[in-house]
Amino acid sequence: MAWGKAGSTTLSSASATIDVSSLSNNKCLTVLTDKISGGNSVVRYRFNSDTGSNYARRYSENGGSDGTSTSTTFMCSGYEKDGFGIGYIVNISNEEKLLIYNDVDSNTAGAGNAPRRVEEVGKWTNTSEVIDEINVFNGGSDNFASDSNVSVLGSEITPAIVTPAIPAIPALMPSLQSPSVGGWVELARTTLGSAGDTISVASLPDKRYYMTLVDARPTGGLIEEYMRFDNDSGTNYAVRNQGDGASDQTFTSISSIYWYLRGGSTNHNYNNFHVGYIANKSANEKLCINHFCEQGGSGSSSAPVRSEVVGKWANTSSVIDQMTISNTSAGSYNTGSEVVVLGWDPADSHTTNFWEELASVELSSAGDIISSGTISAKKYLWIQVFTKNTGATNVKMTFNNDTGSNYAWRYNTNGGSDSTATSDTDFSLNVDNNNAFYDLFIINNSANEKLVIAHIVDQMTAGAGNAPSRSERVGKWANTSSQITEIDFTNTAGGSYDTGSIIKVWGHD
Repeated sequence: MAWGKAGSTTLSSASATIDVSSLSNNKCLTVLTDKISGGNSVVRYRFNSDTGSNYARRYSENGGSDGTSTSTTFMCSGYEKDGFGIGYIVNISNEEKLLIYNDVDSNTAGAGNAPRRVEEVGKWTNTSEVIDEINVFNGGSDNFASDSNVSVLGSEITPAIVTPAIPAIPALMPSLQSPSVGGWVELARTTLGSAGDTISVASLPDKRYYMTLVDARPTGGLIEEYMRFDNDSGTNYAVRNQGDGASDQTFTSISSIYWYLRGGSTNHNYNNFHVGYIANKSANEKLCINHFCEQGGSGSSSAPVRSEVVGKWANTSSVIDQMTISNTSAGSYNTGSEVVVLGWDPADSHTTNFWEELASVELSSAGDIISSGTISAKKYLWIQVFTKNTGATNVKMTFNNDTGSNYAWRYNTNGGSDSTATSDTDFSLNVDNNNAFYDLFIINNSANEKLVIAHIVDQMTAGAGNAPSRSERVGKWANTSSQITEIDFTNTAGGSYDTGSIIKVWGHD
């Protein structure tokens, strides 16, 4: 099984709803929402046309204090202008459906206006069916404009049968949307063969959505990551970012997007890792979401630093065909630093997938460990875990059975102040007795500390009357001699992980 297209809907005319229906049964879903506003258009999510008060959510807007909404008829916050959102959902029939969601809104057009952002977690309390329809409806006063799109990728897509050895039996053939396509595909990458101040990826094909992976390794001093598109060095960019849980900062009419922790920690002479997303329509401002982790110092005695960035390129006449990350500080990007650009488009016809499935494990009986088992060593790892908990659990992640004091991490819960832990024996993820869903990305170079970006939703007490909890974490494993080839989620409290808990791991070099 692999990530692939579960469904996609693009509006051909203005509408108050965008429905993606007939979704196959997938335990994990990725939802990409590119909203073109009709003036005052606000994205709201529902599932399976359920309009009852069966949803609960927790959200932060522009880095402000968390708000909650319980026993409500929808999930997802948002603003009224053009917007881009990415959501991850765990979708198991007899469990509440848990959502992790990030959104960027263009705000008033032009680089003189900073974009706005939302971080949200939510749950749909239905425990009798899987999600087979995603309903996006407008919570504002104006319809979504023509060409707005919602695309859904599923984790359990059966690869298309191209040349069957035996005649096809229709009842046994995979049920896939036509055309049957894969998930994120690698479009281009640039890896430095010698130190330099720019990493440029050119001749990109036109895709509606891009995903970027950045492996930045400094040499000779501080480095910074400034993202530009199509060699545009004019003051056509605007940014909003948050570093280490501090208040949001905004930067307008600037000559690039700060793809890193701007104005926060000054320790930018250490390796860092980024995972970003971009919405790319020629007639609209290009909207970006980027998650950043820097190792913060050598060894497990130094906590990593983190940043959440949203940005926009105010160009409304062309698509992105080149991305360039530049450094203006005293150091340089060292040999091996690289930018990888993945793409996905509703019109794609490919059957390939950058993210190869390395492990898919489901507990058949209760226990205290969910393990990937031995996996292939890959440079980039993507992990999703669902813990179905009975009794108190304390979720600890370790790599390669290493329980030495080789981990450090930084975390934020429900929008509070950041906390750190250093020289720890594991990467602590959650302490509770409720079901939880984890989405993690890791840079996994053998000679470098392994950097982790994690987002977590905890359902808290079951039912729509109880808002979920959220956490953002970055971490590192200080091992610099081997790659991760096993990932274990271990419970150290008195309860256990119940039958049906899952771990899925994807990777690529």
